[in-house]
Amino acid sequence: MHRPLDLEMRPTHQHRPLEGGAGGGRVSTGGALCAFTYRHASKIFALLAVGLVIATVLTRHPSESASGKGGFAGLSGPLFGGGGSSTATVGGAYECIPNVDYQDFGSSFKGVSRRDCAALCNAMPNCRVWQHSTKAGGSCNTRYNNYTSFVSAYEGVESCLQTTHNPPDMTAFLGIAHWQGCYFKSAKPFLLDGADEVRRLGAKVLKVAFNFHEPWNDYPWHSPEWPTDTWRTWTPPPVDVAKHPYWKSLFKMDFDTYILIAYSNVARSSPDPEDWKSWLDPWYWVFQDPTSQQLRDETAQFYELTEHLLTTYPNKTFVLQMWEGDWTLRQDLPVDQRYNFTAPVSRAKADRMVKWLAARQAGVTKARKAVGDKAGSTKVYHAAEVNLVRDSAQEHAKKGRVVVRQDMVTTVLPRVALDMISYSAYDSTLIPEACTGAFFEAVRFIQRMHRRTAEAPEKAVYVGEFGVNTMSTDWDDSMEKIKNAVNVGAAAGLAYLIYWQMFDNALNPKGKEYYGLDRCDSRMVAKGPVYDQQYLEGFFLQHPDMEYLRPPASYLEKMLHDRFDEVR
Repeated sequence: MHRPLDLEMRPTHQHRPLEGGAGGGRVSTGGALCAFTYRHASKIFALLAVGLVIATVLTRHPSESASGKGGFAGLSGPLFGGGGSSTATVGGAYECIPNVDYQDFGSSFKGVSRRDCAALCNAMPNCRVWQHSTKAGGSCNTRYNNYTSFVSAYEGVESCLQTTHNPPDMTAFLGIAHWQGCYFKSAKPFLLDGADEVRRLGAKVLKVAFNFHEPWNDYPWHSPEWPTDTWRTWTPPPVDVAKHPYWKSLFKMDFDTYILIAYSNVARSSPDPEDWKSWLDPWYWVFQDPTSQQLRDETAQFYELTEHLLTTYPNKTFVLQMWEGDWTLRQDLPVDQRYNFTAPVSRAKADRMVKWLAARQAGVTKARKAVGDKAGSTKVYHAAEVNLVRDSAQEHAKKGRVVVRQDMVTTVLPRVALDMISYSAYDSTLIPEACTGAFFEAVRFIQRMHRRTAEAPEKAVYVGEFGVNTMSTDWDDSMEKIKNAVNVGAAAGLAYLIYWQMFDNALNPKGKEYYGLDRCDSRMVAKGPVYDQQYLEGFFLQHPDMEYLRPPASYLEKMLHDRFDEVR
C-alpha cells in the first residue's frame, strides 16, 4: 500500500547530452530537446545529411562475442536476465554512426562497456537508440525514440540504432495491483471486479492483499459473502481464507501469477478497522521477541497454505509476500515516525524479523518438498519486501562494504535465505529526474544482498510496487518515470514489475476532510463510492469515470500486447 515519500513535487531534470556529462556512477536523463537544436537546426541537418551521404561511416554490427570486455559481467545470466537472451546474442543487432547524438528521453548509465550498452538496449522493449562514449569510464544512453537527431557538439560518441530486441515476455513481466478502492466498475464482488479490469488491460500477473487486513476491509464493495460476523471475533488461518468462494473464484481466473500479501493469524486480536492496534497484529514480532510456539505456528500455517495452493490450482504461480518491511520495522515508533525513512532501526528488531521470515520460508519450503511432483507445474514462492534501498545502495557504492544505514536490505536480507525479494520502489522511481540510475543501482544492490534458497527462481527479485501520482505530476513527467521503470526493470532482469494500482484506494487531504477517512476500506461503504477525482490521491489506472487513465494505461496496454512500435 503506497506511502508517499514526498518526492513527486520536486523540480524536474532537463536532459544533458551524454558526452557532456561528468563522471560518477549515476544515470541522468532528460525530458526536453536541447535549445541548441532549435537555434541551429538548418546547420545541424545539413551536417547530418553530409554525414549520412558518406556511407563509410555507417557500419553494421552483429552482437559482440562473449569474450568482449563488459562492465556488467553476467548481463544475460541470473543477475540481469538480459531479456532471456544468451551471452552470444546479448547485444542483438544494431547500426552505428560516429559523432551523432539522438536527442530524446531515455536512461543514462555510467561505467558501462560498449557491449553492455548494447545489451541493455536489446533487453528494453522501448529502446530505439543507444549511445556509447569511452569517456568517464564508459557512458551509455538508451533512448526511447529515434525520430529526432543532430550532429553532436563533441567527438567520441557512437550512436547506434538497435535493429533487434529481445525483451522479456511482457505478460509474464508486467503486473497490476488491486488492493482496496474508492470506487468500482461493476456489481461483482469487488475482489473480482478489480481483477476483471486488470485482466481486461491484458495483464496476467495480479497482486492482491490476501489477508493483510480482513478481506471485507480490503474488498468491501458488493461482497455480502464475507463472513464478517464470524471473522470479527476470530481471524481464520490463511488456508481457510483461501477456501472462501471469492478467493477460489479469483484463483480460477485467467492469470498466470498471483502475488499475495499473506500473513498468519498468530497473535491476531480484534480485526476491528477502528482499532489501530489490530492493524499491527501481523507485526507482533516488532514489539517483542516471538516465542518458539509462535514461530512454529508461522511455519505450520504457511505449510498448510502452500500445500493447498500446490495441490488445488494447476499451472499457476503464487508468491506469498509481506508488505514493505522497512516500514514494518518502524511500527513500534511514535505515529509520526513510523513512515520516516530516517528513523533508526534497532538490531534487535532486525534479529526478530530474521526469525519471523525464516519461519515463514520454512513452511513454504517444507510444503514444496512434501508435495513434490504432485504439484505439477504449479509453483509457490515466499518473498520479503524491502522499500528503503536507494540510500543504502548509494552509501555502499561510496564506502564499499561499510554501510551506516540500518535498512532491511543490509540488516536482514543477507542473514536469511529467501526464495524471492520484492522491492516497493518509490524511493528510486519517483525521484525528480525519473531515470537517475538510482533504480538500476537499487535493483542491483538487492540482487547482491539476496541470500537465495536452493529453490529460488532464476529471476528472484521483483518490483512489488511502482507508480506515479498522476494528480500531482504532468503527463510527460509521469510517462518518463513509467517508461524508465519498465525499460530499466526489464534490462535489470526483474522477475515482475507491478504497477500501483487499478483503482485509487486513498484520499487526498481534501478527501480526508470531506469524508472523515484516510483510506477507502469497509467504512467507505456507508458513505458511497468516490467518483469525484478532486478527492482522490491519484495513484490509479482505472479512472473513476470508468475510462482507463490515459496515457499510463494506454502505454501498459501496448506493452502487454507487444505493440512496442506504437510507443513514441
